[in-house]
Amino acid sequence: MTPEFKAKWIADLKSHEKIQGLLRGWVRDDTDCGGVVGYCCLGVACLTLGATFEAPEDCGELDARPILDGERLNDGEGLNLHALGLMGIREIDHTELIAINDKTDTFAEVIAYIEEHL
Repeated sequence: MTPEFKAKWIADLKSHEKIQGLLRGWVRDDTDCGGVVGYCCLGVACLTLGATFEAPEDCGELDARPILDGERLNDGEGLNLHALGLMGIREIDHTELIAINDKTDTFAEVIAYIEEHL
């Protein structure tokens, strides 16, 4: 992970703290059917990378798809290897970030993990 991406991702996590979501591996919660309910830390990483989100086909689903340059960054839950490569995140860290994100209601622990391990 580049120092620039890491710093920007942490700044974005701090600015998006009010919309942190416990998403069990999904990157954005659109279950409100009229607006975004929340992002997981990896959804924020997608935004940091410059991705946009394609809304799920059925209102009320969690499967908002991050898209960058016409390519999906996820394959179901979490991010795909292409996205992880662009971000410089190892698979083991990807799994740990999901677990941390989904056990807390703020990004504070996620930020601490990123600062210490990435």
